[in-house]
Amino acid sequence: MSEHNWSALDRRTFLKAAGAAVALGTVGGALAACGGGSSAASSTAAAKPVAMKPDGDINVFNWAQYMDPKVISDFEAKYGIKVHQTYFDNMDSMMAKLNAGVMFDVIFPENAEAMKLVQAGKLLALDHAQLTSWSDILPYFDDPWYDPGAKFTAPYSLWTTGIGWHANELGELPASWDTLWNTPKADGKIFLLDDSREVIGMSLMRLGLDPNSTNPDDINKATDALLTLMPQVRGFSSVNTQFINNTAWMQEMWSGQAWQAISQMKDPQNVRFASVPNQTPLNNDTIAIPANAEHPGSAMLFLDWVLSPQTVGQNISYTGYPQATKAGVEAYNTMTKDYAFLALDANAIATTKHFEPLKPQDLAVWNAAWLKIKAA
Repeated sequence: MSEHNWSALDRRTFLKAAGAAVALGTVGGALAACGGGSSAASSTAAAKPVAMKPDGDINVFNWAQYMDPKVISDFEAKYGIKVHQTYFDNMDSMMAKLNAGVMFDVIFPENAEAMKLVQAGKLLALDHAQLTSWSDILPYFDDPWYDPGAKFTAPYSLWTTGIGWHANELGELPASWDTLWNTPKADGKIFLLDDSREVIGMSLMRLGLDPNSTNPDDINKATDALLTLMPQVRGFSSVNTQFINNTAWMQEMWSGQAWQAISQMKDPQNVRFASVPNQTPLNNDTIAIPANAEHPGSAMLFLDWVLSPQTVGQNISYTGYPQATKAGVEAYNTMTKDYAFLALDANAIATTKHFEPLKPQDLAVWNAAWLKIKAA
């Protein structure tokens, strides 16, 4: 197995979710400044594809340690294009740089932020005919909810949310969100994600409600259900340290965290992870080229390289997360073959749920509920 950078990735997931109840409002403001909430519109520059050919070195804006350095060095050697990397630690900081007019050639926004950038005309159109790797993209991402027709973004890594647990402590358990409520042996050793959308969304789905509901009655029902769980919950965390050291016997977590735990634990055979059928949130990062990119031709080459079947396997072994391509799913399932519960079924992606951006007035309802849950 290749060398991993799990500590950095854990830090990334923590930064993504820490203070979610407050940060969501900040993100909303940043996105609004970028044109969020407007109808989909593209500037002339953004709508016109460019030729995929070297036109200078590129500046890439990404999460730290979210791409195998060899993928980058091999690209540089093949095309003679130097890749200069700058890192963000959350979507707020990424959007702030873009709103300030800082120029990058390639960026990695999460899907919700990608939707706002698309609507604001801030991204360059992608010419699928030039992208030799596009045929390997999973069909779901040919027309994703956040970018109809995938005109401006390509998918990068993806992950699902589910329940992880220690089988040596709790045995085999059903793939149901009810498991969090109905496993008395885990009382006091349960952790939930420190992420309002994930936790409240999970409770909504468990009740058969829309995970993006803005109906105050729905939010109240989900909150009341979670309040009955709180006496059994030890804490909230978006890192998996407590799961690895056995402080947590059961934890709401992302699929990539389950693989990270397996990769680090002395007894990985005891790890279990379950996604709940028809109630599984799916999230993904994207790759995009800003409309003001100085070297869009080189950026197109880089995007194509990152998606290519010859690089995705290597990249997945480094990050621990699958990429949204046929070769990416195959490489991920090969890597996790001894843990069938982590297998990614590309055909089931269409049945997953996703979290859509909320308007400020709806965020206020969610944030109030989150504060009540965290205080319990």
